[in-house]
Amino acid sequence: MGFHGPQPLPQRSASLEAGDVGKVRDLVAAVTGAAAPASPFALALHPFAAALLAAMPEPPAGAVLVHEALGLERPRPLPVGRALAVGGRREPSGGGETLTLEATDAGEAVARLSARVGVAPASLLARRGPVRRPDGAPALSVRVTAAQVAAYAALSGDFNPIHTDLALAHALGLPERVVHGTLLAFLIEPALYAAGITAAPVRLGLRFVSPALAGERLDIHVAADRTPGRPRVSVTGPGGALRCVADVSTGV
Repeated sequence: MGFHGPQPLPQRSASLEAGDVGKVRDLVAAVTGAAAPASPFALALHPFAAALLAAMPEPPAGAVLVHEALGLERPRPLPVGRALAVGGRREPSGGGETLTLEATDAGEAVARLSARVGVAPASLLARRGPVRRPDGAPALSVRVTAAQVAAYAALSGDFNPIHTDLALAHALGLPERVVHGTLLAFLIEPALYAAGITAAPVRLGLRFVSPALAGERLDIHVAADRTPGRPRVSVTGPGGALRCVADVSTGV
């Protein structure tokens, strides 16, 4: 991460194809058990995958790249089957950097993404995370299987070994592979829907606290009584260990 000031990222072409729509929806359905899962935000993430992966910095030996936060804005639905232009910039952010990307259709923004990443000792992956015990039952409880993590790696192109290599997970003191942070983002919208919030989100901001592991139970709680149209979602693992927190804007 040896650069100073904002740096432009090469512009890429991307698209959301009908086959991609089916694969994303099938994966969300398989993880959540929903026959017709809400997934516009999951679809909005898809065209950014290649550009985001290409922009990720290379961590030094003995360290891992930690996904600290993710923001996504969807000004309007993504067109299916049309070529989108994806460009953006990278800039220093604390001990890491922030990648900012925008997808446009004929010059009009259809989605914006920001990702803050940092480099940390590999041992950091084994942290449990603070305990969070929200009141009431979770809106959604899921287990992301190792097979589903592998399916998402193939769908997104993100084959980072911490998501795909069980031997590496064991070497890092983890019983299983780490679930992709962007795959966790796929679960926010179905949880909102399960909690009775049917207004489509327009913005989503996630802060990742500790790694979610394949096969563990994840409880997704929705606090809808904070500010109208701005629910907060928290994802916890075994023992209430906090995995991530998401602030949502539904635009209502």
